[in-house]
Amino acid sequence: MGFINDIELSIKKEDEEAFKHAAKVFKALADPTRLRILSIIEGESMMITGIVEKFNLSQPTVSYHIRILENAGLVKTVKKGREVYCSLVKKGVLKRALDFSKWVKGAE
Repeated sequence: MGFINDIELSIKKEDEEAFKHAAKVFKALADPTRLRILSIIEGESMMITGIVEKFNLSQPTVSYHIRILENAGLVKTVKKGREVYCSLVKKGVLKRALDFSKWVKGAE
């Protein structure tokens, strides 16, 4: 029994950071507003004010959602003068998230 517990502990320690990062990514993707933000910026970088115009939400609320996406490593922001631009870190994030959702649901 001790040997199995030692293996479980070594796997846990080795993968802990990967698990934490995955949880952060899944949490960021767990909100419909954040998924819509990803769909809006999928094609190109966009000013946060432009993203706000697409929603019935305040600028601080949209910025909050963008910060969560940024902290998860899904989007990046760049300040140019007074404007902040938001873009995807990697293309295809939304498609993969939706494909994963379909896979989990059993649609594929």
